[in-house]
Formats: sequence, C-alpha cells, structure tokens
Amino acid sequence: MTKDEILAVYRQVYEMTGAVTVTSFDCGLLCDKRCCRTFAYGDASPEERDYGMELYPGEELMLADERQGGWLNWRFLSGGEYDLPSSWAKHEGVYFVGCTRPCARAKRPLRCRLFPYKPILKANGKIRLVLEKGTENYCPLTEDQLDAQARRKLEAAMEFLCTIPKVRELLWWDAQPNYRGDET
Repeated sequence: MTKDEILAVYRQVYEMTGAVTVTSFDCGLLCDKRCCRTFAYGDASPEERDYGMELYPGEELMLADERQGGWLNWRFLSGGEYDLPSSWAKHEGVYFVGCTRPCARAKRPLRCRLFPYKPILKANGKIRLVLEKGTENYCPLTEDQLDAQARRKLEAAMEFLCTIPKVRELLWWDAQPNYRGDET
C-alpha cells in the first residue's frame, strides 16, 4: 500500500472511532482519569515518564503534525530491538509515543480510543476486542460497565484497519499463544 492509501484508511478509522466512548458515563470520574494522566506530564513520577503506547503501523502519518513541539514524545521501536513480527526487516517497526500534556481528543491515538480493550485477530480472520491484561492495576472498569454497541463499532473500525497488511501482521503476531506469554 502507498502512504496515501494508508493515510486514507487511518482517516476513515479515526472518523469511525472519533465519537465512540466505551462507557455511557465519564469513566475518568472513577479513577481521576488515570489512563490519561499516567504519561509524561510534568507531575508524572520518574517511572511514569516512560509510559506510553505503540502506534499501529502507519498511524504516525495521522499524527505527523505532532512531531515538532506537539504533545507527544516519539521513539522508534525497530524489529531488531523489539519483539515484532519475525517477517519484518530489522529496520521496520512501530512508533512508541508518550503524552506530554492532555491531547486534542480528535487526535488521540487508536490505542487510547480502544482502551481498555486490546484487539485480537482470531483464527477466522475476525477481530475481537478483549480487556487488556493488567489493566485492573489502573483501570477500574469491568466488562459489565462497557458499552457493547461501542465495542462493535470499534471492532468494525479495527477490521477496516486490518486492510493495511502491516497492521494485520502485527495483530496476528500479537495473537500468537506464546507471544509475551499471553494466552488468547
């Protein structure tokens, strides 16, 4: 796929997910917005300053305007130094970003839009969102509190995102039973 084609997919996925929220209430009231505060803000603890998220392959194109003096710290994670699909060349990888201040909601990365879900590529080729393991440490939400309709919309958006081959490869890699010790 060309960069323009990848960017067109991301624009549509951002549009599909822009107004979706996983709860019918402001879940930040439960935890003082912990998932949006535990990054590299000035009041973050030293260990929190390395917190952040991986962007999906090609997502950096959507956030390119934020590279210079924006609200994100950027770091490139190459396949040579990070656990990425073995089919990727050592120089291929993904970007890891950490927030330096609150974001413009319309520009938030997909991982934020999906949280507390993690997309899993099932053997049948379909995407299923599951609660991320370990989220109970900083996200008090339970499956019962999450909006099923929002989940379906997010799954549809991730299905469309999987038309980008590198995204599909990464989600397939993440879904492998021995990947980072996770069972799916």
